Amino acid sequence: MHLALRRVGFAAFVRCATVTVKELARLAESNGWYFARQCGSHRIYKHKHKPYDITIPDHGSREVRRGLCKTILKQIAGTWKKRQ
Repeated sequence: MHLALRRVGFAAFVRCATVTVKELARLAESNGWYFARQCGSHRIYKHKHKPYDITIPDHGSREVRRGLCKTILKQIAGTWKKRQ
């Protein structure tokens, strides 16, 4: 896990009621993810060493809700496991 994610505090960040798309994108990029493409209103990020992509919805100035934010943060941190 990258230092920036530890500094923000994963648990404290998840408890946040409102998180913006810019904050999630900045956190992803600081942890080695890069912007690959955009499909409509969704930004797709890739990582050099991870086999999966991260999709961050970009619906203007609307915040990302807590449940989706938690899932995206798990993907950024690398603790996300694909369902079987």
